[in-house]
Amino acid sequence: MINIQRLIDSTSAYGEVYLPQGEFEGPFTVNKPCRIIGDNTTLWCGSGTILTIKAGGAELENLRAEITCADPNAAECAAIRCEADDTKFDGVEIIGRVIGIDGEEKPWGIPHTLELGTFPAERQCTFKAELIVPVETDITSLFQDMTIEPRHLSSGRNTVTITCAPIRAGSYIYGEVLLRSEFIRRIYISGAAGDAPEYIDGALIFSADENALAAEEEALQNIAAQKILEQEIIFPDFIEPPPDKNEMYVPPVDDTPAQIHSLCMIERGMVVTPQTSELEIELIYDNKDFPMDVDAFAFMADKHGNVTQNDRFVFFGNDRSLCGSVRYLNAPDKKAMYINFNIMPLDVNQIDIAYSIYENPQGLNFSDLINPAISIKTGDGQQMIFRLEPPLNQSTLVGLEIRYENSRWGISPLGMIYPMGLANLCGNYGLKIL
Repeated sequence: MINIQRLIDSTSAYGEVYLPQGEFEGPFTVNKPCRIIGDNTTLWCGSGTILTIKAGGAELENLRAEITCADPNAAECAAIRCEADDTKFDGVEIIGRVIGIDGEEKPWGIPHTLELGTFPAERQCTFKAELIVPVETDITSLFQDMTIEPRHLSSGRNTVTITCAPIRAGSYIYGEVLLRSEFIRRIYISGAAGDAPEYIDGALIFSADENALAAEEEALQNIAAQKILEQEIIFPDFIEPPPDKNEMYVPPVDDTPAQIHSLCMIERGMVVTPQTSELEIELIYDNKDFPMDVDAFAFMADKHGNVTQNDRFVFFGNDRSLCGSVRYLNAPDKKAMYINFNIMPLDVNQIDIAYSIYENPQGLNFSDLINPAISIKTGDGQQMIFRLEPPLNQSTLVGLEIRYENSRWGISPLGMIYPMGLANLCGNYGLKIL
């Protein structure tokens, strides 16, 4: 199990720390000048501060800091807190506030998501959004059929125009926009092309609330003032206790693409050949308050469809195969399968990905999920979305089949409900659940 705090503490002054790939729960503290280099690394916390930088001369590169609570911009939360004024950042993405960085710590009037709704198909469509940024910021669309102008935002209120290229009817778009200042921030954009009688070209779909931002800034200033008062209180005989032992769940994942450059929709009956050796597969849906866990299961089968070793059944109770080619991230806010074809055993001919609402006393099924879909991200930044279509009135579902044929791996979307239940499904692969 990798201890990130121990890695940071073990480096010498002005040395380099290389963080592994994966997601790691904080908080963490940097107490000496050093260079911390991530590798698609995510540091996260449900609340509080993820990363506190106490020492001058620190540098952070290629990592992500994410507050995972419902309101990541809450006054009591911070993705990064700097107590030194010379910290350098390069390729650091944040979800949440930053404290101690001039300009950056002011409230940002940007949404987490922008919903375009339904707009006319087969024609160019435009939308407007009013964003408030406290510092000069560059803005870029990562979706090839969507552009945003202007590409440079000045400090204050900015009106941007979002333009979607003509899209065929029935298509669903899901794109991302990056805002780059000292840090990287991300906006998710979605919509659908179809019959849209109420569509207005150039309609305003978001406007930042200046009064709300002013109130937020006042609250932050009050908290900062209170902390200064608290710091002036002196306890001469006080000995600070040692920090709690940092025991974290560290999933052995391979790689999560840092940026998504394009997205396409795939459908049942297609066979898609990935162009890279690595995949991230995740079931996504809109109702994040769904009361039951939806767990993923990977069956690594031979050419006869049998799972010949127990470790090749990958799920929450066995989060990686012995060879490491299939791994399961079972974090509080993300459940994903990671596949690396480069180290796949030669006798594995197919990998089936299934989902089940396990230990389900409420009798829920997949029809209770809102807009369920399977997201497939590849190591080169591509993303595919397979929307799960009704009927979904069962608690077990076979989502994908990944098969090796003609010297290449192909992904086949299935989305088939399985009425006999998980235990029976496992029996089809020669496994038995007690």
